[in-house]
Amino acid sequence: MQPLGGNPGADGGEVGLDEWADRARVDTAGQLRRREAWLRRQAAEDASVVGVLITHAERGSTVSVTTWSGNRYVGRVRGAGWELVTVEVTGALGFIRLDSIETFRAHHGDGGDAPDPVGHRGGADPISMGEVLGLVAADRPEVTLVSRSGGQLAGELVAVGRDVVMVRPPDQRGLAYAPLASVSEALVPASTGSG
Repeated sequence: MQPLGGNPGADGGEVGLDEWADRARVDTAGQLRRREAWLRRQAAEDASVVGVLITHAERGSTVSVTTWSGNRYVGRVRGAGWELVTVEVTGALGFIRLDSIETFRAHHGDGGDAPDPVGHRGGADPISMGEVLGLVAADRPEVTLVSRSGGQLAGELVAVGRDVVMVRPPDQRGLAYAPLASVSEALVPASTGSG
């Protein structure tokens, strides 16, 4: 029988209660670090673009988004869905299709010391570019549409059909049409009703 307060050590001698408690704390801390590392790996393996953007939207993070057309948007993430992200830039809202994003990154300093989100979040909004533009069309705002190739169409957003956007350019009397499938980015004034 062991004497109270003593445990056998590796060399057969007794280990004091304080030393035994220290070893237990070290073992527990090591287990916790391994568990945290495993959880981080699991979260990273489940990461998605929309998941990272949803977390940035909840934090009100400022991000820099570069698109395949060469445009760069710097502003706060207002929302993210399966098809697009909304970024509030100076005086405007940028609606950007996720598949037109080349890279994006957070600007640290505005969100404290919060770690970068891993992006394993779900529950993204299913709203499409056509639905967003249809909602803001009621206000007939000035809009700049950017195509996948980088071409731009600017003017008054008149209407959105099933697969087409109608814009009245400032220097023309007639309408200009853009197939919705070709619109990768749209910029509207931040004061627009749905923003």
